[in-house]
Amino acid sequence: MIKISRVIFMLVLSWSISAQNILVNGEFDANTDGWSSFETISWVSDDGASISGNGSMLNTGSFNNNGSFPAISEKFVVKPFYQYLTGASYKVPTGSSVPWVWYWIYWYDDMDGVIGQSAQVAADFGVPNDSWENLAGMIQAPVDAAMGELRIYFQTGAPSNPDTPYGLWDDVFVLEETVFISGFD
Repeated sequence: MIKISRVIFMLVLSWSISAQNILVNGEFDANTDGWSSFETISWVSDDGASISGNGSMLNTGSFNNNGSFPAISEKFVVKPFYQYLTGASYKVPTGSSVPWVWYWIYWYDDMDGVIGQSAQVAADFGVPNDSWENLAGMIQAPVDAAMGELRIYFQTGAPSNPDTPYGLWDDVFVLEETVFISGFD
């Protein structure tokens, strides 16, 4: 799965030169504007994925409990049944207790009510430390979707682990797939 994910990620990034990322500030080149968290997020100026260079978002959890903690994008407009190419780069530094990362999209109807979430796009359990890794996938909006909200997650470590859970995100994207949408619409 990781190898397929890397291929998809690289294809999407090469295609995305002409496509518009519908997320606000997925590059984190200067700040974390457009993102929120239930825990702590901050901007890091001197570390980023090699694709875009320095600048990333540091997401830190408060305790280990085998739970998870997301960073949450601003809502973005989606079209029902459309496919969305999605991806993110992440890094889990040595000293962090994070063993797993994933993301999904929360879907909202036109009345701003949550109508569900997509399937997870996830890395294998036991993520490598101190290297930038990539996740990528394709997610289809449900019939009643009007808005989406990307939630990118780090899982916390076991309750017995004294290390703080934290990691870095960079180059997060959601692109509307415009080539093969139901019957070439």
